[in-house]
Amino acid sequence: MINKGSFTEKLFFINRGFAILKFKVDSKEWVRHIAQPGEFITAVDSFENNVKSEETILALGDFDIYYIHRDDLNLLRNKYQEIDKIYNTFITKALIDCQHRIMDLLCLNAEKYYEKLLKEKNTIMVSIPQYELASYLGIKPQSLSRIRSLGRDISSHL
Repeated sequence: MINKGSFTEKLFFINRGFAILKFKVDSKEWVRHIAQPGEFITAVDSFENNVKSEETILALGDFDIYYIHRDDLNLLRNKYQEIDKIYNTFITKALIDCQHRIMDLLCLNAEKYYEKLLKEKNTIMVSIPQYELASYLGIKPQSLSRIRSLGRDISSHL
């Protein structure tokens, strides 16, 4: 969908499936965001500032997406106040989600963060490959396996 180093000119809407936004530091990949059906996703810095993206966005599994080009979106935002409100809601939600994620990563250990995600984002937890989920949690896949083996597996939260 979007490759690191490219200019991001599209805002995507996830109709079916999932998309992950990831970045690489010292050959290690980190999942920063997981978008699920009904959500928008883009590399915001690149999309807004017309700079090369530091992030990659990948669709996972069977998916259906819609997108709008930045120029078309800006025309619609200028013409229709409601479109501008929808876009501003997306940006505000992205900021709030980032704030919550930072707080969780700073304040919760991996096990507590995993439990919180099971309660709040169960659909993601059962749909994302373990190595991507571990990266999102900020842990190694082996650590995620250990947490799951402690009796807090996904099936008990379905």
